[in-house]
Amino acid sequence: MPTPGSDRDNRSRVFLYCNPHDQVIGVAPVQGIGWRGVNAAQLDKIGAAGVFHQRVWAMPGGKQSPEFAVGSPDWTGRAYRYRDDNHDPSQFWLPRPPMMRFALATTEEQGFFSKIVTFVTAPFVYIVTRMFDIPINATPPKEWAVPITAPALPQPVTPMSTRYGKTGPFDEGKDPARDAHAEVYQQTGQGTAASERSLRYEQAARLKRLQRAAAKAGQTLSAEEQRSELRKMMEENPNATDHSTILTNALHAERVLAYDVAIGWVNPSRIKPEDVQVFRQFAHWMFVDDLLADQFAPAQAFASYWQAGFYEKKQLHLTYTMQHMAANAPASWMCANAIGRAPSNETRHILQ
Repeated sequence: MPTPGSDRDNRSRVFLYCNPHDQVIGVAPVQGIGWRGVNAAQLDKIGAAGVFHQRVWAMPGGKQSPEFAVGSPDWTGRAYRYRDDNHDPSQFWLPRPPMMRFALATTEEQGFFSKIVTFVTAPFVYIVTRMFDIPINATPPKEWAVPITAPALPQPVTPMSTRYGKTGPFDEGKDPARDAHAEVYQQTGQGTAASERSLRYEQAARLKRLQRAAAKAGQTLSAEEQRSELRKMMEENPNATDHSTILTNALHAERVLAYDVAIGWVNPSRIKPEDVQVFRQFAHWMFVDDLLADQFAPAQAFASYWQAGFYEKKQLHLTYTMQHMAANAPASWMCANAIGRAPSNETRHILQ
């Protein structure tokens, strides 16, 4: 009988969650692997069998046979075809992506040369975006397919979103900005104290960045300008990011993430709650300037990377080469990674 929890020990493994419906990662200039995933040819080049696992989060429907479910044995080992297996045969994106339109804007953080380039190229870009309807979101090639290499799960799950305690389609699309706030006037709000804190946190962080940018230019952001910026934020109409939708449904965590995510244990005698709070800020780009201003030592070491994209005067991949990582990792970790399994209990004890 296996040791309890051994089927969920995924240390030294990498899981990629790709979502065909993610309108944020699927914008034309980005087309990240969180949207397109990794196809068979790319997997062969990576050569990480047993270490790299790919799981697709897609809605059931359309011509799928059988209907899609995350972790389903019927889909494990198969390729998910982005166009042929799409839940809506009539269109790939739901809703249809808006067309690119040009809007001239500069910020105080832009340098002089950058502003000159913006003004010089503005007429050309404006004409192109008006003459041609270019969708903001990319459409995958007709034959694009990604292998589902992640293990089958004991309880496959059909992805569903959860908002305000109610479940709905996983591919939520987006709400028009005015409709999103209409409930304030039409009915009792359905948000929670946590969702309000999250909204305030994001807005405060964005305002701080605007204030710092103005301060660098020797200006100040007046109270009226701050209110104006807040109104703009409230009227924003962002496209849906279905990766965040994964985390809204507790069932996803119970049936999928619990098997895929490598969960460690934090020694409370060494890592205090206030330390965890600092780690969260350190990982959040909106707090970068605050950490640098507070002379937080670990942040200073990465300042050049955040500001210019260089670490120790080199690009990151030139600093952290395979040789560097091999020289700075315990030998037992390297062996575990080489054969695609988690390290032993003895190794974990040493690492703690």
